[in-house]
Amino acid sequence: MHQEQELIAIRNQLGLLFGLNFTESQDSLLVKNLQNAATELGLSSDLSAIKSWLKKKSFLPEESNMLAKYLTIGETYFFREKAALKLFTEKIIPDLSAKSLIDDGKPVKIWSAGCSSGEEPYTLAILLKEANINLKNLNISILATDLNVNALAKATKGLYTEWSFRETSAEIKEKYFTKQNKQYQIKKEIRDMVVFKPLNLATADFPVSENHTDQIDVIFCRNVLMYFWSETAKTIATKFYQALKPEGWLITSQVELIDEYFSVFSREHYANGIFYQKKDKAVVLNANNGRQSMLAPKTNSFLKSTKKPANRKVEHNKKPFISSKAFSTSNKANAKADSQQSPQQLFESANYTACIEACEEKLKIQQDNKQLRLLLVKSLANTGQLKQAAEEAETLLKADAINPDFLNIFANILMEMEEWDKAKNYLTKSLYINPDLLATHFNMGYVYQKLGKTKQAEKHFQNLLKSLENMADNTIVSEMDNMTAGRLKELTLMMAAL
Repeated sequence: MHQEQELIAIRNQLGLLFGLNFTESQDSLLVKNLQNAATELGLSSDLSAIKSWLKKKSFLPEESNMLAKYLTIGETYFFREKAALKLFTEKIIPDLSAKSLIDDGKPVKIWSAGCSSGEEPYTLAILLKEANINLKNLNISILATDLNVNALAKATKGLYTEWSFRETSAEIKEKYFTKQNKQYQIKKEIRDMVVFKPLNLATADFPVSENHTDQIDVIFCRNVLMYFWSETAKTIATKFYQALKPEGWLITSQVELIDEYFSVFSREHYANGIFYQKKDKAVVLNANNGRQSMLAPKTNSFLKSTKKPANRKVEHNKKPFISSKAFSTSNKANAKADSQQSPQQLFESANYTACIEACEEKLKIQQDNKQLRLLLVKSLANTGQLKQAAEEAETLLKADAINPDFLNIFANILMEMEEWDKAKNYLTKSLYINPDLLATHFNMGYVYQKLGKTKQAEKHFQNLLKSLENMADNTIVSEMDNMTAGRLKELTLMMAAL
């Protein structure tokens, strides 16, 4: 009991110091990391001594840095989450370039908040370099901040191993990196585009001009807020809103679509992803509709154009995001091009309305074409037509009642409709057919939580964790949108603690 009380005090103190949320289920890992930090600093690794140490009124820089080193997660890689990068390259960069011309060269500011070892801000710099724009006229700056100064030191050096390039093309790698033995050095032209600074989102004063966190055009903060206390994350999200210019963008991870945090933002669809934009309050859409704030990643989600799942939520009664006129699919030229595209091509380009029309037309002749009906289901769901999507999904299941993909897609739709009991039934069938689907276990845990059946939820989360035990943290889990096993473990532990 004494140790349990000490751990509660330690978790609370870490929340006050860093805003980080550690749950009871993470205690063994937390103790190990704290003992490693204390040992490396030459301090006692006794739990009582660690508790006393953490209650100090002030910490030496090396103490704070050591804690950050062992308590924060720095798993990242170049060109992560394609939907966000597609939005950045296809819409944000052209819009900023055009706006800069109108505003007579006013600075364009991008902030990578929680940048870890630098892969994200360097990716943005490369994409800007690759864009057909005049960077000098754009007067652009990229600020990259993180709590972990050790990660920032690595980022500043710009040296990376092969593992950081798992989503990077050979052409980009060769163009912007120089091989040095078994590592790759990012070229100076890219390194000079990014300024790295230490910053604790939980305690820092922002937005202020002194640390360059004001008047921001785009904030990337991906896979960061999920580790904070809920109230801390809400405060940070509000401050992000204040830091952004009008029409500015906040880009979160697709597993962090937490409506409770971002209700002041307008929720926008683009490239099979959901993102947040600062708009005039008179036209802001209230994203907080009282639903569960933490969205569970979903198996074979209809929100993705590939077989990999998209970890995001459908916005009911709202059409997908329509880009600027330069990229609009509503003009006549594009309408003609749309008619020449296959349903699959229309879906992959996020033109869901045209995909629905094409599928319905072809299904008049090819009623038994499962692929067409599957695209129809996904497109209907993406346009918020969940009732129709559910009806078409049932038609699919009548044709193939033991197809786990069809079962999971129908279950996902039912989860969006908050029909938890029915979703549970279809997920159960899916697990009976294929008990090894990790994402289905995750969804079952999520559904049982919604039903208030905590024991059953815990069972599925524990089954998932057990399956992940023998997987290296850097193993890619394809059915979870290429999430690493390490990241999935963290997310599962967090969901299990809710």
